[in-house]
Parts: sequence; C-alpha cells; structure tokens
Amino acid sequence: MFKAIPKRSRLVRLRAFVRRHLHRVPLKAKRIILGAACALTFLFLSLSLSRNLLLHAARGDFGPAVNGRYFDARFIRRANLLWRSEPRPEHQHELWNDIKYDVVIAVKTGHEVAAKRLKNLRERGWWRVGRHVPNFLVVSDADDDGVGAIGLKKYAMDIMRDFSGTSAPSHWFEKTGWRGDKDKNLPAVHLMRTMYPHKKWYLLLDDDTYIFLENFAKHVTTPNMNDGKPVYTGKVFYISKCGGFERDGTWAKNRSEPKGVFAHGGSGIVMNGLAVDSMYSAIPQCIKDYSSCWAGDMQVGLCLRRNGVQMRRISTPRSTGYARNFIPFSPTKAMSDRRYSRAWKSADHPLTFHKIEGREMELVSQLERLAVAANRTVDYTSLRVHLLKNGVVPDHSPKNKKNKHYSTEFMPAHLKR
Repeated sequence: MFKAIPKRSRLVRLRAFVRRHLHRVPLKAKRIILGAACALTFLFLSLSLSRNLLLHAARGDFGPAVNGRYFDARFIRRANLLWRSEPRPEHQHELWNDIKYDVVIAVKTGHEVAAKRLKNLRERGWWRVGRHVPNFLVVSDADDDGVGAIGLKKYAMDIMRDFSGTSAPSHWFEKTGWRGDKDKNLPAVHLMRTMYPHKKWYLLLDDDTYIFLENFAKHVTTPNMNDGKPVYTGKVFYISKCGGFERDGTWAKNRSEPKGVFAHGGSGIVMNGLAVDSMYSAIPQCIKDYSSCWAGDMQVGLCLRRNGVQMRRISTPRSTGYARNFIPFSPTKAMSDRRYSRAWKSADHPLTFHKIEGREMELVSQLERLAVAANRTVDYTSLRVHLLKNGVVPDHSPKNKKNKHYSTEFMPAHLKR
C-alpha cells in the first residue's frame, strides 16, 4: 500500500524542486518565459473584459447615452445610480426578464410632490417588488439631486432653440402643480428617446401610477403589438377642446372624420420605438403648436396623430377595440364602478392603476410579491379578494356616490344599506 502524500508535503517538495533546478535555466530563457506568461495573462484579461463590455453594452447596462450639450453628465449619472436596480433570482423565470433591456420607463413628477410620492414608490409601490429596470429615469420640472429627478425645463428650452430655431412659447413652464404638468409630457418623450435611443418600448407613467411589469410584459409581447407598425396605446379618452377638436372629440373642421383620441397619461402612455421615432424630430414644433393645450397627454396624442400614428386597436377573441386594463383611478374606486364589474370577477390581468397611494398601494405591492414567490401573476379576482380581506373597501364617499356609474356590488353588507 502506498501512503498518500499530504497536500502541504507535496507543495514543500514542489518548491524545493523548483529552487534546485531553476538556477540551471539561462537568464535569457527566464526573461522569455516570464514575458510570455505576462503577455498571455494580459491577453486573457483583455479578451474577458472586451466580451463583458460588448455584452453589457448590447443589453444597455451602462445606462443612458449622455450628451453634454443638453445635460450635466455628472448629475445624470448620479440620478442613474440613485435609481439603479439589480437582477434578483426570484424574477429570473419571468417574461419581464426577457424584455427588460428593450423597455424604457420614465416616471413624471413635480418638485412640490416628488419627495413624498417617490418615497411611496420606493417603499410601497411597484418599485418595491424588486424587479430589475435597467432603462429608468425620473423627470420633473427642475433637477432634484435628493430624489434623482432630471429637470425638463432647461432641456426643453434647449431643444426648442436648437431644433425649431425659435424661442419657447410664452408662459411655458411657468405654472406649478397640475396646471404646469401639461408642459412636461412632450419634452419627457423627447428626453427618453435622446437618452435611450433605439429601444423597442417607451412607457411614461405618473408618480402615483402602479404598474404590473409582468402583466405589461405579457401585453406587449402579444402578436397584436408586434406587427412591425407604430404602436401607441393606453387608456383611451377623447381629445377635448384642444388642437381643433371639440369637447366630444369631433374634429371641428371636418365632422365626418373619426373622433380624436389619446392615451391617458395617469394610466400610462405606451409607445413602441417606431411611434416615438416618427414624432421625435417633430416634437419641438409640436410643443410650439400645442403648448396652449390644457393636457400634456393630449399634446402627445396630437403630435403622434400629426405624424401618422393613431391609437392602436386590438383584436381579442371577444372583441376589437382599444386596450383594456389601463385603469385611470385606484382599485377602491374601480371596485365601486359598474363599468369594471366584469373585470373584477375575471382572471384578466390589470396593467396599471392611477391615483393609488398609501395602504392601498402597499397591499397591491404585497400581493404582487406573493405572486412572484408562487410563480404566478396578479389578476383582478386575486387582487379584489386580497384587498377586501385586508380591510380595503370600495370607495363609498359621498362624492363618489354621485357618480352615475356607482356600484355597491363589492361592498360589505353593512355598506349596501
């Protein structure tokens, strides 16, 4: 029987052998061997680094393309780091993981509410679910280092000067709050395309919007949304008292024309790359022509319409029409609206809710995290059951009771009286 040589003993013997015979190797040969070893090591490291650089660049891991002509590059990178997310193993099986590098998401806020609402987004909203969102930015009226928000005012003034050759419209970006929000949408779309060019999908949300990213991924990967044509979709509303349209969406100059429609900004504006490319160079002129329009999401719809892009109509086994499941208000209000009664009893998948905050937002995020752990997605029925079980009841405020679509179908018994 041979006795195994201990590992330490083998190392000692090897070192002794090298010392004993190394002096026999000529000095010139030693230098050649050392140089060759260094060259091979350097070549190996260079090839590995180049491969990783190409891989990450192709996936967009390095963040936005920053043009110093329009941005403070250091501020943009700080903002990008503040909202940096990382891949997590629990999301590797999701469809979102397959499309995330092709999607740009911008959240629109204002300096008056940014701190509170973005904190809610991080701690209670869809961001807390923990998915990797590589192409993400927060836009506001002014730069805000504390929350990582990129200011649109200066950027918008610069593109007006450089691309349209004219100064900005009068009173533009002078109002605050909801009335000033209308000036942000078109510059935000231009900024998204400038910072993240050649992406497949662009999504503009409000800071109080909740989006189900896995449901969104399923929605935009259907054949209806991938036919090689421009796509512009969301919750449909009529263009009203804006851009030549009357209150009911009728085109004043030609009433025989189809009514004008647009995607509601609070529910999320979804555009594919072809749609954004069609309007990108025309945005400064659209700003000039439509800045007086009272709603920024209407301005986006008008600009797309001018450049040949209409809202997408989608065919399903049940019907053909505009996209469903973009909800313009919170789950509690939607549960008290009879127009959504069928949806709340179905296995359909909600895409967004608007004006959702606080406890309600936290419960929706909680359900989505539970769904991720169980390898499933959130549908209307599971969401309704989860909210009601946790004490959230449909909106039964006196103001909402005056709504002609008010319903008590999902109310607890004591509130139906």
